[in-house]
Amino acid sequence: MNSLCTSLVLLLFCVFTPIDATKAQTSPIRGVVLSEQGAPVEGAHIYISESSWAVSQKDGSFIINEIKPGSYQLQISSVGYTPLSVEVDVPQKEGNPAFILSELVYKNPGPVVITASRTRKELEDVSVPVSVIERKEITQSGSMRLSDILEEQLGLNLVSDHGTGIQVQGFDPEYTLILIDNQPVIGRTAGTLDLTRLAVGNIQQVEIVKGPSSALWGSEALAGVINIITDKGSEPFSWDIYGRYGDFNTYDAASTITFKTKKLTGRFFGNINGSDGYDLIDSTLAPTVAEYQNYTFSGGLDYRATQNLTLKLAGRLYNEDLFFRSIADIEGTEKVLVAKRATGTISADQ
Repeated sequence: MNSLCTSLVLLLFCVFTPIDATKAQTSPIRGVVLSEQGAPVEGAHIYISESSWAVSQKDGSFIINEIKPGSYQLQISSVGYTPLSVEVDVPQKEGNPAFILSELVYKNPGPVVITASRTRKELEDVSVPVSVIERKEITQSGSMRLSDILEEQLGLNLVSDHGTGIQVQGFDPEYTLILIDNQPVIGRTAGTLDLTRLAVGNIQQVEIVKGPSSALWGSEALAGVINIITDKGSEPFSWDIYGRYGDFNTYDAASTITFKTKKLTGRFFGNINGSDGYDLIDSTLAPTVAEYQNYTFSGGLDYRATQNLTLKLAGRLYNEDLFFRSIADIEGTEKVLVAKRATGTISADQ
């Protein structure tokens, strides 16, 4: 991911503990792996030898026990960063805890994807072909809805059938699974999930896997999978707002709020979109684009109760009102016809 930091900060605490005099003196090496912004890096591998290694926890901390005095090369690796080697000295004599601060510059090798294997892997290490639409590309396109983004991708075909659906490899829309942060999006009509429902304001990247992925994601993934990864935020507090206004009273506005503390992380997104519609052919009863208004609210909270337990709560609410007003000649008398459709979906996972 482009959002991955380009450097890591490794804090090493060499703690010396008295032991039995008959045994060789050993000391644990404790440390914390942090990102450039000070956020903990989980899952980093710290390796000295086959018997001396550790994996950083959610708070970035790790410990390697029973290290004899001497100089060692710590091999550090993490998904999204190239491996590095750091030299650490463990003194012979007991004394005050040693504190070593090393700033390690990493090169960003490219996007990290989840959809192909349901685990975080660098794109170059995935055997299944995966297309990634990154945040920079989404921003530069100026698109406001997911359908506009996917329309520009090769091998994907948008179809209008109970909404704007997506065809992958010739299969009907019902065989393409749409995910948001690895959770299926509900609310299909006749097998079609209307992609115009999905705003792009809080999207970090879109991962597209073409071809059968039923073994990983179920029968709905016979044609492929489209996984929308949202921005979780890395700053203590962030607030973004944007909007657009056009002809026929067409408007689209959204706002994103994220925050992060030591134990609690939250993100909230809201979007409202609507138009008065228009009619290009006066002879037809229904307008070309009917008047509509929809809104989306989504959010989630992650609470790290303990080092090994994190509680997650996420939900999404979508509602749309679609209506039009036309005049028809029924038995020589003009009648005003009004049609209105309302749809809504809500989902949550814990």
